[in-house]
Parts: sequence; structure tokens; C-alpha cells
Amino acid sequence: MNRKPIIALALLFFLAGMNACKRSKDVEDPTVADKKGPEVVLNNNTSSLSARVSYVNDAVSLMSAGDKAVESREDFSQYNLQLIAEVAAPTYQGKTLQATHIDFAGNKVYVSYNTRGETYLGGVDVFDVSNESRPTLVSQAIMPNTDISSVVYNNNYVYLASATDADKDVTLTAPAVLDRIALSNGLLSSSTGRVQLKGFVGKNIIAKNNRIYVVSAEQGGLSVVNPNDFKEEKYSPFTGSVALSSNASGSTIFVLKNKPGQIIGLNANDLTTAKTIALGADLPETESHIELVNDNFLHAAGRAGLNYLSSTGALLDNIPVPANVPGADPADVVSNNVSINNNLIYIANGAAGLYVAKLDGNTLVLLGKASLGASTNYVKASGNLIFVATGTGGLKILKMTAVTTSSSTVPCENRSTLASDVNGNRNLNSNVKEYFSGTTTLGGLNVNSNAIFDFCGNLTLNTTSNINSNGAFLVNGSLVANQQFNINAFAEIVGSASFKGGLTVNTNGKLKLLPKISGELYPVTGDFHVNGLAEVNNGTLQISNRLTINSNGRLRLVNTNLIVNGDFDLNGTIEFVGTCNVIVNGRYTKNSNGSVIGSNTGKQL
Repeated sequence: MNRKPIIALALLFFLAGMNACKRSKDVEDPTVADKKGPEVVLNNNTSSLSARVSYVNDAVSLMSAGDKAVESREDFSQYNLQLIAEVAAPTYQGKTLQATHIDFAGNKVYVSYNTRGETYLGGVDVFDVSNESRPTLVSQAIMPNTDISSVVYNNNYVYLASATDADKDVTLTAPAVLDRIALSNGLLSSSTGRVQLKGFVGKNIIAKNNRIYVVSAEQGGLSVVNPNDFKEEKYSPFTGSVALSSNASGSTIFVLKNKPGQIIGLNANDLTTAKTIALGADLPETESHIELVNDNFLHAAGRAGLNYLSSTGALLDNIPVPANVPGADPADVVSNNVSINNNLIYIANGAAGLYVAKLDGNTLVLLGKASLGASTNYVKASGNLIFVATGTGGLKILKMTAVTTSSSTVPCENRSTLASDVNGNRNLNSNVKEYFSGTTTLGGLNVNSNAIFDFCGNLTLNTTSNINSNGAFLVNGSLVANQQFNINAFAEIVGSASFKGGLTVNTNGKLKLLPKISGELYPVTGDFHVNGLAEVNNGTLQISNRLTINSNGRLRLVNTNLIVNGDFDLNGTIEFVGTCNVIVNGRYTKNSNGSVIGSNTGKQL
């Protein structure tokens, strides 16, 4: 956040030496609430606002990045990253604003702006993202005389942590303010309000438990505001407070301080200290951020990169910023901000670009970087969308979706049909490659070392089938396996799949289920044992008997529901990506080696 240093310094000297030194005293006085709201210049004309939005719809590739090894490209193969739109920064009276903060709420996205240099000038944009492929800019408010550091939506209001030109309003005792703008039918309105804060700039803001928590810097601290009467209820001074976060329930509020570098955990009801975590070094003054992951912290720490910290502050892992970025000032290569969504981590690394990683236990796995042609100052992801603020370069809107294309390298057209053999077994010996189509029933199938069985159409297997070491089994259409199906190598079904016997993915096995139609039901009538990797995309995995994920096994669910009608034993890893719901009708046991990555609804694992 631009602190307007020249004005702030002049104001400090002014407060110290003039009769107006009452202002310095007033900074310590109780908040004066219900000040008149900020001036706003509204534009709710979607036709004129649409001129700021360019729909690009270009694929974005992830490239090798940084000094940390990038995981295999295959691990990221289940995602498509696409640049949906570019949004020009708003302008006012010849000045270009820069994006500072982003908040998602339902099908709306709120973006705040300030202005570089000495000018106080900010704004707010509202996007409708009901159609993820075509986000629409529906409302804009320009705020002359006020910079905005961060924004949050709460109960039909937009709340703004701000700094305003106190010389333009004699009722103010200092520049730091909390502003709000009422929404009318989802659009910004002229109904505004303002609460005086301590200090010179409102920095960061969150809404929890029907309260607004906001930190202000430079002689500031943490204020708790009741949105019902829009008055400050509690205040606690924190020198150098720069960012806020909370646990999921909102019972603990975490304040990030830069000098000394600390994370302070506060009881939300009375602001008493619950824990203090020393970070070992002072932090950058303007750009630093924390995000909670269960009880641990993702900390965007400037030149130190992204740190993953335990609940006690122990460093679990780190993704450093690159040592050299051609053409960039090293001071601009910093981890400004981090956002985690669907177990994917997005890091705004300034001039180094947007980095993408994921959590695997306590390990940060770097997947790569996306070059967006501009410095990345802030990033926020929700659902499939990622909003990236690039300063005066405006916004980049990206979409991350699951890949649902076949791994087959041979088109389905012009293949030979395969005659049914209801009682016989088909055996593919080493290095044999077969490509067929049609509607076929086989007694059973064995795909042996380095062999490929690639089928387009409807395939039924009546007896036990095996995909053996280094073999590959590909179906584009539908598969019905009436008895045990064992995977020791690679198996992929694009379309529907029904396993009426047991299903086992062994240690070196990999199973991918990709639907042609979102919401596909994948039933497993027998037991499902996962010793390798099984990945299910955009559907429902329904297991009639027992699900067992063993110590080296991993079940990855991408926008997929899980229904287990029998028992569920978790000895390995289950990973949730996107929106996933879990129902377990039998006994659930998580053993000491069991691990849950990502979040789900329903049965909490």
C-alpha cells in the first residue's frame, strides 16, 4: 500500500510543532464513528464499463520457475490454465489507478484500487462472474481524496480499509479510515459511511462473526467495528501491523506485524493474546500476507519468498523467489501475496510473475510459473477463477479447469472393430499395440509389459482383467467390468465406467477417470483398494463395499463426490481439488499414516 510518505512525514512534523498538535493527541482518543461517508463517483453503466474489459481466451502454459525443482509435468496434466480476460485499470482526471486487493463473494468479485505517489485517489470495481467464461464489469466507484488498501464484502456492504486526505475533511483526526459503500441490487450506491481509525493508513480487513476487523499502520493497530451501528467496539494498538487472517471459525484473529516480524493470535471476543509467533526477522513494510491452512500458515514474505510455517512458527518449507529475473530490479522480485484454493497455491511474485504450487503434506510442490506480461502484485482464487492484480496494468482473469481429453495418440476414426468373445480371454503380449472400436464383450483381458490396448466405443469385460507392468489400457466411451479389475500400470477411461466386481490400483498403478459429461457416476460394486494413484474427475465415485487407501496409495478427487456405503480405511492420502462432498455410511478409520489434502464438505475426514 502506498503510504504517501512525503505527506505523512510532513503531517508528523506538523502534529509535533503546531497548535494542531491536538491531532497527534486525537490519534490516541476513542474513535469518532458515523462520520460522513467518502465522496464517490459512480458508474453503473455496464455498456460503458465493458470498454475496459478485453476477452482473450488464450491458453497459458506453466514454465519451469525459481530455484526449487518443478514437479513432473504429468502431475499438472489434469488442469487447463486459461487467460479469460484482461481488464484495464480505471482512470480519473488523467490519473491511472492500480489494483490493491480482491474479495470473492458468491458470484461477485470486488476489487479495490489506489494511486501511486502523493495523490489520494482510489476506487472499487464489482464483477459478475456467474458466467466464468465471460466475467462482466457491472459497477465502478471512484473515490477522490481516498486511497484503498483492501476490500471485503459483508451483508450487502463493501468495506474498505483506506487512507484519506485528512486536510480535505476537518472532522478527521488522521488519514486512516474504514469506509463502506452500500450495494443496491448488487451495484455500488451513493449510500456511504466512514469510521475514523488510528494511524495514517488502513491496511487490511476481514469480516468474521458479524464483525469487521481492520488493521491500520503508522501509530495504528487493530480495530473491531460492529457493522450494525458502524461503530468501533474494541481497539488494540499494534505497531507495524500489516495484514490479517483468521481461523475457519473466526474464534482467533491473526495479526501480522513487520517490526518485529511476528504473527499475533488474538481471541476474537476480547482481543487478548492467545499466541505469539516470532518470525525471526523484520518484514517488508508494505507487502506481506498470511493465509491459514488448517492450523499452519502460508506467509508471503517479500524477498524471502513463500514460507510454509507450522502453528508454532517452525519453517516447514519454502519456495524462494528467483535470484535473477532478466530486466527486473531485484527489489521488485518479491512474494507480495498468496492465495490457496482447491489445494493449489497461487503466489504473486512481483516482477517474477505468477507462481503455482500445491501442498503435499508439509511439502510445497512448485508446479511452475505463468508469465502474464506484467508484475503480479496481488492474487485471489476461488472456484475455477483466479484474479491477478498487475498494478497500473489492471487485472488478469484466469480460469483453471480439469482436463477431460484422452491420452490416446490415435484418433477413433477409421479403426477396425473388435469382434466379441464372451467366454475367451484376450492376452496382449509384450510390446503388442492394439487400437479398436465398436461395441464389444470379452471374457477377460490381460495387457502385459509395454503392451497397449486402446479402445473407442463400448467395452464389457466379463471375467477378471489385469493391466500389468508398463502396460496401458485406454477406453474412450464406456467400460463395464463385471469381475475383478486389477491395475498394475496405466488405465484411463474417458466416459463412463462401472466396476461390478472389485477394483484394485496396485503400487505402480495409475487410474484416471475422466467424464464426457460432468457429473458422471462411477460405481464400484465390490471393494476398492488404492495402493497407487487413482484420480477421478468431475463426477461421483460410489463404492458399495469397502474403500481402503493403503500407505503408499493416493486417491485424488477433482470436483468429485465420494460415497462409501461400507467401511473406509485411510492409511494413505486422499486429496480434494475443487468442490467435493463425502458421505461414509460405514465405519471410517484414519490411521497414523493417513493424510487429507484439501477440503471437502459432508463427512469430515
